[in-house]
Amino acid sequence: MNIEEVLQNGIKTIDLTNDSQAKLVIETANDLLKEYPKLSDLRNLENDLLEREDKQSTFLKLAVKLACSKNMVSQVKEPLHISVVFAVYKEHQRKGGSILYGMWNLAQKDHSQKHIVVFTDADLSTHLGQLMLLADPIINANKLAAIGSRREKQSVVVKKSARNNRGKLFIYLWKRMIPNLSNIIDTQCGFKAFRADIIPEITLNNVEHKFAFDVELLIKTTLLKENSICKVPIAWIDSDAASTTADLQPYLPMLKSIAKMQVQYFSSEEKHNDFVDFVNSLDEEKFSRLLDNIPQNIVSREPDSFADYAGVSVGDLQESLL
Repeated sequence: MNIEEVLQNGIKTIDLTNDSQAKLVIETANDLLKEYPKLSDLRNLENDLLEREDKQSTFLKLAVKLACSKNMVSQVKEPLHISVVFAVYKEHQRKGGSILYGMWNLAQKDHSQKHIVVFTDADLSTHLGQLMLLADPIINANKLAAIGSRREKQSVVVKKSARNNRGKLFIYLWKRMIPNLSNIIDTQCGFKAFRADIIPEITLNNVEHKFAFDVELLIKTTLLKENSICKVPIAWIDSDAASTTADLQPYLPMLKSIAKMQVQYFSSEEKHNDFVDFVNSLDEEKFSRLLDNIPQNIVSREPDSFADYAGVSVGDLQESLL
């Protein structure tokens, strides 16, 4: 397989609704497996491709992710069952609750082999051929969960929208309220896997049944066992055509739900959290003003730094509302 030739003739724009492209990326992944049968060789190729910024390389980067996942399948020596859940009907009104029920229902099944439950978004922005990238750390590194991340060095992201300062504000605020997810930034990537045996403990009696349900699952998983969640760099292709939640950014309702989570899971252990009070004091009009006046110290930083950076106080945010 001539990599340079593939790159020169590669697809510049990936369309998730194009069946011929879907078939081609799988064929390319299979060709890569023949050329690079060792996972280490595929990883080296992936690292080389990550240095390239041209659009033609994106298709091949996705194919490499699929090839790595397929290679991991060949290494599985014991029976493994993977279930996949996704919400499809009116996803923007009942997504969290339907996913939680689907996960809980699947966890009731009697599987004699290892069982992993994955949930993903209905638009399939994350190619399901990457499933083993999530399963591998659960099988081989004793993790309770693995989550797809679009913010790692080896992540491949194609996003049509511009840089989102509102998203930065959302991350900064939830980071100030939730203490046990310090190294996790991308809570909203719709590609997560959990060991089936913990699902009854993390899906029942939950605070949130809408968009912030991901955050609660991660909180409860980490409370079961520290450092039990693995972040997995994935290929993620934004798909407006296939999405059922395009342009929906329910940041304020999500933040208010996360504030409830802080009280539910940490109030007895942590000192009083002023950010919870601040979020609870916001209405749509105040939040709109805050979005128009996001402090520069938040805008100028990357979200990856928000685990350690707390330089913008509640007082600073209140001044932004004046």
